[in-house]
Amino acid sequence: MSRPLSAGVLSDDEGRADLVAGLLRREPQVGEVAIFADEMALFERMRSSGLDLLLVSLPEFDPRILEAVGRLGDAPPIGVVAECFDKDVVIDAMAAGARYFINLEDGGREVEAMVGRIAADQHASVGGRLQVVVGAGGGVGATTLSVELAAAAAERGDSAVLLDLDSLFGGPGMMLGLAADYGVSDLVSGADSASMRTTAIDFDGRFAVLLGPAASGGRRVDSDAEIASLLASVSSSWETVVVDAARIPIDSLVPSVVGAASIVVVLEPSIDDVRTAVDWRRRLLAGGVGSDRIEFVMRTRRGMVGVPAAEWARALGDANVHVLPDETKSVSSAWMRSAPVRDSARRARICRLADQLLPAVTSGAGA
Repeated sequence: MSRPLSAGVLSDDEGRADLVAGLLRREPQVGEVAIFADEMALFERMRSSGLDLLLVSLPEFDPRILEAVGRLGDAPPIGVVAECFDKDVVIDAMAAGARYFINLEDGGREVEAMVGRIAADQHASVGGRLQVVVGAGGGVGATTLSVELAAAAAERGDSAVLLDLDSLFGGPGMMLGLAADYGVSDLVSGADSASMRTTAIDFDGRFAVLLGPAASGGRRVDSDAEIASLLASVSSSWETVVVDAARIPIDSLVPSVVGAASIVVVLEPSIDDVRTAVDWRRRLLAGGVGSDRIEFVMRTRRGMVGVPAAEWARALGDANVHVLPDETKSVSSAWMRSAPVRDSARRARICRLADQLLPAVTSGAGA
């Protein structure tokens, strides 16, 4: 499920504004509905945090209002509301930039279709850039893999960010030698691209890092609504977003990442990890995640006695499983800075894995 849509209603008639707002609130994809009595209040909101959709309901339609909204940049899809169908109003509205016409005479049925299309567009634009990494157990290397995947994405030319949701240990920050008193906790209220760029820390000119609550000293970010809102916002600013969600409860995570390009479950061939992976796959499928987007990375360690390959392969069924040998060298800021990603056997393996796991970028997201 994508984050709830934020909607606005521009109307100088209180009764009409409440009626239109009520039509929006009955749609399950809509969260906030803000009412603006005049253009100045609307423009102030647009400059600060923006909207996902806007309905304009004025007694006398003026196309100059729509043109002014369009000049603000990142204008939301706009619908014009009228008491009844008026061909001239429709023509003028569409020419000025409106995409929808809402006829109150038939109960505003077009609102449902409008919200559905906007929600679907949001879902598609967010999901294609997300790579979510979780660990089936502690110490299996989920954070390490997240760092390596972000580096691999940058190596192939993507603008990439590593998003740390770790509220306990702050692994990415420790691995990369990064520290700050700000991070993702400061973004959950909804920040624009500029403030996200300021909050993100550049790692060696290669990829950005948004530190988690443990590393930045902020509050936990683990509700499905907060995670969904954060992922949608961050995805609009980078081409590839790798999320270290190693310790996020799976039930909180599923609704937020159902549209992700892939969800990677990192595990070792232990009985507990395999059981957890089987259970999580069942929950992800039940939550609407396609089986082709659930990936398992089995990290094997030299000398480890675990579930035989034939057994865990049977337990995971037709799931996509990638076996990744775990070298003794750990990820550190010095090691990451030492050379390009492909200059070792391990890095070559990570890059090959990244090519399979990370979606190809077909259009830029942010600059």
